[in-house]
Amino acid sequence: MFDEAARSPSGALGLMQIMPETGRQISREIASSWEGSDDLLQASTNIKFGTYYYKQMMRRFSQQLSI
Repeated sequence: MFDEAARSPSGALGLMQIMPETGRQISREIASSWEGSDDLLQASTNIKFGTYYYKQMMRRFSQQLSI
């Protein structure tokens, strides 16, 4: 529902539902600042990290989408 403050029961945060540990890992890989998991509640950070992660998964799985 485009809620940048979304929190799932499993702990995923923000628009693209990124887990905090994944966010921390992405911040290291792209040399982005990381103040903590609340960073994922900022739409600009969440979308940047989410699209980076999506691209990594596309590479990992040879760009094969399963719907």
